[in-house]
Amino acid sequence: MKVCSSDTIAIFRDTQKEDNIKAIKKSWEDKEPGRLEKAKNARKKFAILEKQKRGEPLDSNLLRDKKGVNIMF
Repeated sequence: MKVCSSDTIAIFRDTQKEDNIKAIKKSWEDKEPGRLEKAKNARKKFAILEKQKRGEPLDSNLLRDKKGVNIMF
């Protein structure tokens, strides 16, 4: 990129898209408390099942959420 100017210019990152996504996720969580945690557990469960399909060993810590509750069942 080449910029020619006799004035001072400022370059900054546009975070509007990220800010909008955060606002949407927050509104979902406000409407349905616990949704974020359920989604994290669903993604973790999916990753565990994929590891099982590939025959990879599973760490017992992977099978529990941050509260120590088994997420597989």
